[in-house]
Amino acid sequence: MDAPEDFAPAPADDSSRIDFSARFRVQRRSLDGCLLELMQQGDGVSTGKALLLQAIRAYWLAIAMQQSDRYSAIEVQQMARRCCAALQQQVFYLSAQFDLTVMTANEMGGAIANGGAPTSSATHEIRSEPKPNYQSLLDQL
Repeated sequence: MDAPEDFAPAPADDSSRIDFSARFRVQRRSLDGCLLELMQQGDGVSTGKALLLQAIRAYWLAIAMQQSDRYSAIEVQQMARRCCAALQQQVFYLSAQFDLTVMTANEMGGAIANGGAPTSSATHEIRSEPKPNYQSLLDQL
C-alpha cells in the first residue's frame, strides 16, 4: 500500500479532483495528541500526510471501492487482499517493535465476535454476522 502511483489517476483538470481536509483539536498531552504530533512531524521517512493516507487506505479503501459503482467485484477483492496484507504488515511491525506475541487471525476474529474471548470457530462466527461493526473495531485500537 506504499506505492501512491497505484492510486493516483492520470493528471486532470481541477473539476475531477477531490479536496479533503480534516481538522482535529485534541489535548496535547492525550494519546490522540501524541498521535497527531507524529502526524504533524512525520516519522522521518514519510510525511504525516502520507502516513495518514496510508493508514486510511489500509482500513477503508476496499470498503470504499465496494460501495462505489466504478470497480468490479474482482478489483474490489484484489484490493481487499492488498489492504489485509498492509494491515498484517503493520501488525508484524508492531509486534517486532514492541516484542509482542500476537493472536492469529482466527483467534483475533473470535475475540472481536465474542466481545474479547477468543474461540476456535472464530471464522464461522464472523461470517455469520450480516455486516461487521466497524466502529467497535476502531474503538479497540
